[in-house]
Amino acid sequence: MPKCVNAESKVSFQSRKTKKPITTLQRIDLHAQSRGPKWLGLHIETGTAEGWDGNDLMVNGHFLTMNMAAEPLALELRDNNQLNWSEDIRQPGAFWIHPEGSPFSLRHHGHSKWAIAIIDGKFMDSVLGGHYQLIPGTNITNPILEYLFKALIEKLQDKNALAPMTQSLTRSFVMALGLRQGRRIAGAVPKTLLTQF
Repeated sequence: MPKCVNAESKVSFQSRKTKKPITTLQRIDLHAQSRGPKWLGLHIETGTAEGWDGNDLMVNGHFLTMNMAAEPLALELRDNNQLNWSEDIRQPGAFWIHPEGSPFSLRHHGHSKWAIAIIDGKFMDSVLGGHYQLIPGTNITNPILEYLFKALIEKLQDKNALAPMTQSLTRSFVMALGLRQGRRIAGAVPKTLLTQF
């Protein structure tokens, strides 16, 4: 997949303590990213990077990554309840899922090939018909989620992709993700507007 020309990542990380924006990728080549109203509620990016070093980060939405390389990726993770870093070997096609509203720390050294997604929490709630929270997890493999996510990635490069097809795939992926990796929380679906990334 070729590198995007004159494109910058739309993913905004913030420090949990200072609330200031943080750049966690030392070197990033962005290959593709979602744009326009047909992607309402979901933002996807793909690319390669040389190193990642993020400590105590927050992101606006449910955050997930997939290892797009043919080889496992060695990472170190730490959630907000841990003092020490723990090793994580991410298999090809495996997801790391992090729910909205909680900080995380993640780092690795060397080359990575990845895809990331940020899902607006209000959008997920509207798709699932209730308030859902994703269950955090790493090295998650699920053939249905992988198939739907890769289909969405293909739509990033398809200039002729029709909005109804993209929106249908988006809703299918978010529903499958919520039902397989989420739990329903008591409370009404928020009535506010969805995020346009």
